[in-house]
Amino acid sequence: MITKTEAQYSTGKEKEFIESIGSFSNCGKTRKDLLIGYLKASHKPKDWGSVNRDEVIAFATRKLSVLCLDEFDPMVFREQETESSVAAI
Repeated sequence: MITKTEAQYSTGKEKEFIESIGSFSNCGKTRKDLLIGYLKASHKPKDWGSVNRDEVIAFATRKLSVLCLDEFDPMVFREQETESSVAAI
């Protein structure tokens, strides 16, 4: 028999939580920082119950990857690369 507490936690609910990380927080940390913290702490629970640990961690990792890609400006990188190439001549 599933208890009420167990029924409240599911893979879908955990993904909803990850999707909303940083949306309602006033702790001064960015969404990126909070996702990094979530992933660092994800090894601590030994029993994830009905939550699919691997699926949730992969989901959080994808969300973090998207944030990192959104922050990446290829033109800035290209400008730095060009400046380094010119300095080497």
